[in-house]
Amino acid sequence: GVRAELAAARARCDALEATSAAVAQHARAQHRAIEEASEGVSARCEILEGELRALRAESAHLETELAAAERARDTALRDAADATLTRDAQRWRVVELEQRYAQQRSAVSGLEARLREQARAGAAAQHALVGTLRELDADVGESRQLLLSPGLVRGILSELVHTQTAVALLAEAGREFFATHDEGSFLRCLAGLEARIDEAVATT
Repeated sequence: GVRAELAAARARCDALEATSAAVAQHARAQHRAIEEASEGVSARCEILEGELRALRAESAHLETELAAAERARDTALRDAADATLTRDAQRWRVVELEQRYAQQRSAVSGLEARLREQARAGAAAQHALVGTLRELDADVGESRQLLLSPGLVRGILSELVHTQTAVALLAEAGREFFATHDEGSFLRCLAGLEARIDEAVATT
């Protein structure tokens, strides 16, 4: 009977190793998600930068057109002082170009603000994902320490050899863990197991 319970305990240890491997796999998946999110933010920033360059180029073109229109207006004013219609047309053309230029400058400013906002949001998201990955790495380390603790394993095996009650208590803790999959609850059960074993031995 004790050997069977020992074999069951070893099987539970194997199950804990599998759980630790699953946690490590989840951590790797989170790391991949961080990389993909970073790539997405970088791609979005490149798109916004391309749009910004296009708007700047269009603004430069409008500036050139505005300068040409102003020169044409001045020439028309000098050469044809009595050409009221021509002057009015040129003046309206200059006003229109100035309005378009102001609109383009406003669009450039808005796009620059969006680019800065995207960069801040990307940095914040990356920081949060890195924190999550570090927490998962810490959980994996704690699971490995639990599985590789020789003192804990020797203590449990020693109590299993000395009393059937200890075997029953350990089996109860294992059943709770596999029923709830709550690793924290299982660790708390193990932490209090020594006192319960001593009490059970004293009463048997």
